[in-house]
Amino acid sequence: MNNKSNKRLLIGRGERLTEEIKSPVRGFDKTPLYSIEESLNRLTPMLEKATSEITKLPALACPKNQSVFSFVLNPSFIAKSYFPNALFAKYNMRPIGSRMIPITPIKWTRKREPERTPTLEIFVSSDIDQFRTFSSSIISNTFIPEIEGDLNKIEQIFLPTPHQKLKYIPEGSRLFEIVLHYSEQNSPSFILSGFKDYLESINVKASLQDRIEAGGLCFVPIRTVPERVETIALFSFLRLARVAPKLRPIEPNYSTLKRSVFQVKLPKTTTIDDKVKVAIFDGGLPDKHPLGPWVKELEPAGIGAKELSATSHGLSVTSALLFGPLQDGIEPLSPTFHVDHWRVLDKKSDGDDAGLKIIERIKSVLDDNEYHFINLSLGPDLPIEDNDVNPWTAVLDQYLADGTTLACFAVGNGGERDHTSGNNRIQPPADCVNGVGVGACDSRFETWDKALYSSVGPGRSPGLIKPDIVAFGGSNHEVFWTCTSGESGRSTQGTSFSAPNALRTAIGIRTFYGDAVKPLTSRALLIHKSEARATQPDDEVGFGRVSENVGDYIYCTDTEVTILYQGKLDPGKYRQFQIPVPENEMVGMVSISATICYTTDTDVEDPFNYTRSGLEVVFRPDSRESKKTKTFFGEFDFADELDLRIQAHKWETVRKNTIKMRGSSLHDPVFDVHYMARQHGRNASRALRIPYSCVITISAPKMPRLYDEILNRYSDLPPLFVPVSMSHWSHSCVA
Repeated sequence: MNNKSNKRLLIGRGERLTEEIKSPVRGFDKTPLYSIEESLNRLTPMLEKATSEITKLPALACPKNQSVFSFVLNPSFIAKSYFPNALFAKYNMRPIGSRMIPITPIKWTRKREPERTPTLEIFVSSDIDQFRTFSSSIISNTFIPEIEGDLNKIEQIFLPTPHQKLKYIPEGSRLFEIVLHYSEQNSPSFILSGFKDYLESINVKASLQDRIEAGGLCFVPIRTVPERVETIALFSFLRLARVAPKLRPIEPNYSTLKRSVFQVKLPKTTTIDDKVKVAIFDGGLPDKHPLGPWVKELEPAGIGAKELSATSHGLSVTSALLFGPLQDGIEPLSPTFHVDHWRVLDKKSDGDDAGLKIIERIKSVLDDNEYHFINLSLGPDLPIEDNDVNPWTAVLDQYLADGTTLACFAVGNGGERDHTSGNNRIQPPADCVNGVGVGACDSRFETWDKALYSSVGPGRSPGLIKPDIVAFGGSNHEVFWTCTSGESGRSTQGTSFSAPNALRTAIGIRTFYGDAVKPLTSRALLIHKSEARATQPDDEVGFGRVSENVGDYIYCTDTEVTILYQGKLDPGKYRQFQIPVPENEMVGMVSISATICYTTDTDVEDPFNYTRSGLEVVFRPDSRESKKTKTFFGEFDFADELDLRIQAHKWETVRKNTIKMRGSSLHDPVFDVHYMARQHGRNASRALRIPYSCVITISAPKMPRLYDEILNRYSDLPPLFVPVSMSHWSHSCVA
């Protein structure tokens, strides 16, 4: 990235150019796919099989005579407006979760022949006798007409088998992570007590007090032999059983460059902005280290003794956050913030039961403290899964949902593992939709590539673009230098260091502009200004490489303008975002770049419908022409839900794109933004306002006074204010 020759401040208060508008008239009714006879013929044998199989389960496997059944929707009916509410309400069946399942439907609404495609499997809790009543009414064709439309949407019904609940379990495994349906629509206490009774009946011991609850799921560690896991999986409210993952290796295997001398030269002065609250969760710090002016080491209650190798990692991660990669003989800028370094690792953290304990420690800290910025370079050693959310991700997404904290997560160092099996995919919690998954690139200079070790995407959908960004994390030919407890430097590499390196830039943006830029806007700017390369797929580098030069994020030139919009969106409403342009017709080709970020509550038990909030964005180059729209983020007219999810990222929390147009075709252009709310895959009964940050850049190379012309037209849009207390740091930082 090049430094800005003429330094112009970003323009704030873009939200003053937004207003609520009327919603367009739209229709969504679909012609039924199946006749009622076809529906009955399809569902009857499935229901007969399910009611037969339920009688074979042990009584204790079905607490209070309750069981969980699967209802699979036709892919044409996965939109929230098509959820079969009437059917479930009529027979007192309670949806308690869902996931994606690939099927080949008999029919669908698309014009081509049906093909294998993802759709929604809904888990439904029901009294067994009530389910038999439902089955009998369908088989005998005595159901009420009001549910006929919902029957048309259902492609399959079945009782999940233990085999369908088990992940790959290698021989010799001893500790397992059991995931229970724990929806608030049931009483969780009866599920937990019922599970305890069932385990006792099959002579399996479990420490249920070590469980972690997140949303509608409960994660329970159980130590047993693999042969018993299938019997455990007979429990009706058991959703998933898998081997409990160990903590991933802290750094990848590599051969480093040899340096005979590298003298660490840290700043002698400090200029601290006490308003910025920053935390690192890692391995702690050595008893003696040089970071005292900027770091306070803290420990959650009950943690064990320090592990020496973990403190070495913790020191390097903290050094990367404070200074970025150190350079031989060059004194870095003095950090402007304090760091709370929370030690969450101890001597037992390499055990197979460490994962849930570590996330519980992090959870306890976040319950009692508020931070603007968080770095986490730890996580379980396994790739993300499309159908299930890891407890690390589930817990952290909940804490980040209000948009007041920006968290950077290392994506892991599994990039050289097998691609076909997906073992090289990003690792939790880098799949958080409310946080930033950071991968690593191999150089700080103009020619760069993804670092070989850096784990790759795609992420889960929603959350498909992962990693979000990459930052320099070191490589064999260009290592990452950090400070040690002595006076010499340490050469290293890994996403453990690219994540804090990226977060350092985000904190720099906040330090420069103060409270005028919210943490969510720092995230939007990181993504908006990242350096994208056409030769690099987004599965490898996300939206692009982060610059270590804060000046690339906080200045404009004369021929471009960057405007920040910050605020909240109301559920179900349409809000128009005016894109500021000069009063006179624009000259030449004009580029418009836009990035929208928001945070949202999540449904951990519904990975396919994980985010509770989605946006439809329509771009209108000429606001006088209400019906003339142009594709910007991939939306298109008359698309069905599956197309919108896959091609337009309808439920994604980040959108970014750039288009070029002739300036003469722009007349007060606008984005029309519609915030859609859902809960558990259906229309939300109550939805919250969501925080958003939008960054728009207009660039017109043939208009040398573009910045001034826009400021002259829009007097309500001020350049952002730089706090006087930070003015000295500001100038030295980006000079």
